Amino acid sequence: MFATIDYWKKLKLSVSLEELIRTLLEETGYYDYCSGLPVGKQRASNLRLLLEKAADFERTNYTGLHGFLGYVDAMIERDVKVGEAKAIGESEDVVRLMTIHGSKGLEFPIVILAGMGKKMTGNNSKGSIDFHKDYALAIPFVNKEEAWHRKTLLQRAIVARKREESIDEEIRILYVALTRAKDKLILMGSCRDIEKLPTDVPKMTSYLNVVFPLISDKCDFKIIESQGDYDGDVERVDGNDPLELMEIARSGRDEDAIAQIDKRLSYVYPYDDNNVRSKYSVSQLNHLEIDRQPVMLNKSLFSEKKRELTAAEIGTAMHAVMERMDFARGLAEGIDYIREKADEMLTAGQLTAEERAALNEENIAAFFKTDIGRRAATAADLHKEREFILLTDVEGTEAIVQGIIDCYFVEDDGIVLIDYKNSYMGGDTTEEVIRQRYEKQILLYKEALEGATGLPVKESYLYLFNLQNFTQIT
Repeated sequence: MFATIDYWKKLKLSVSLEELIRTLLEETGYYDYCSGLPVGKQRASNLRLLLEKAADFERTNYTGLHGFLGYVDAMIERDVKVGEAKAIGESEDVVRLMTIHGSKGLEFPIVILAGMGKKMTGNNSKGSIDFHKDYALAIPFVNKEEAWHRKTLLQRAIVARKREESIDEEIRILYVALTRAKDKLILMGSCRDIEKLPTDVPKMTSYLNVVFPLISDKCDFKIIESQGDYDGDVERVDGNDPLELMEIARSGRDEDAIAQIDKRLSYVYPYDDNNVRSKYSVSQLNHLEIDRQPVMLNKSLFSEKKRELTAAEIGTAMHAVMERMDFARGLAEGIDYIREKADEMLTAGQLTAEERAALNEENIAAFFKTDIGRRAATAADLHKEREFILLTDVEGTEAIVQGIIDCYFVEDDGIVLIDYKNSYMGGDTTEEVIRQRYEKQILLYKEALEGATGLPVKESYLYLFNLQNFTQIT
């Protein structure tokens, strides 16, 4: 760990602030972690916005990580409002146009890489002085008497080395571009003469010349030949110009043209009904309709003022206390121990002051006054907050489901599963309604737990904090 920190300290001296923050987000896994949290799309967008702010900061007269942190602190102290990032998640049905650098770390079902024919120029030296970190500095040889100058051998060596390094960097960028696609990769490039494309050995002159020898006999490709400069003609499809088809249709002269237009305009994508994602959280799978409902996004910390905690945030704090507390002491000492533990978590930074104030210790203490709570507290084999990943069937399609089991304990004849809920349940909410609402979620937990342990889940319960009781699901 210390070696990694030392590496980051050295890296800070040689890269831009934006690149440093990007490296920290990637190497620590924090970007991926935030993406997997609730409202992960918005969190990830805010992190990308942070990178943009770092780049903007360096364009001013101020530079460095310390200065940027001071800049952020000043914004928070002065309540400077910053617009929140516009989040377009990976599942959004949009076409994204971005640079290869901007796509780093992302994946897409289909990727179109354009401009493959652009020349890889390397690092051409145009100045009279050349320098390199390994070769130092070199200046040309000047003959004042005869009024001429030329590059020295050292200069030529520096130019060659810098070109080699530039080509290596281009290849790394090409690697990033070629590894962004999940299902299909489309490469587009132009050249003056297709007969001159290399077929045996790649040439480091363009992306097209690099990959063509490797894919020419393995992939499907289409050649579109251009007959000189573009003159406004549109490429023919099915033998007719679209504009010409429209003109023919208006005149009513050609029924075939009208049929072609109707066919194109009435085309329906055949896979539009398949709305199953490749990965779900348990809560998303329990409420598949969530994607059709408006979602309230969390505000950025840059612009957020003090506010009351939501029920979900209070529930997260309640879960945190249940995870860290000693069930045996909770059973023996009751609410006094729960308050002591919550204060301890506040001091340790595991709870904020707002979360500590919002905790309802009585609802937690009531857990241990029930038969199920006492069984959990006295169990010899107790587990809390266990993550799982499960491959299961969702509407006829295999999908990955990821979730966290709040609590379970093992008895002689099987496992008892417990899930906590802080959702409000009114007095007229029956156990049957509660059971129907969460049964699918609990069954997923049961399937994952039985598959991982090989033991049967004999009982499963919901503990409802606001009702201070258990509802049995299975």
